[in-house]
Amino acid sequence: MPDSNGVLTLEERQKIDEWIKVNWHMGNCPICKKQKWALADHVVTPILFTGVGFTQGAGYPQMMMICQVCGNTLYINAVNVGIVQGDQYANS
Repeated sequence: MPDSNGVLTLEERQKIDEWIKVNWHMGNCPICKKQKWALADHVVTPILFTGVGFTQGAGYPQMMMICQVCGNTLYINAVNVGIVQGDQYANS
């Protein structure tokens, strides 16, 4: 679990690196066509849009893979990778 500021620990970064080695088949960035991806330091959660505005509610913790050339950002579910437990993020 990331620290109280959402920063990934070294152990978590290593776990993510292993997950990427097995599962990452993205290759080049679809925007700039370069292959310069970097893992962001934080776990983030998108804000929910209800149709009438933004609200707090159930969260979906994500890790960000950011293209170091153009800034294109891909999100990977942190629960699927095993960085966050499924019951740790439910806000019902």
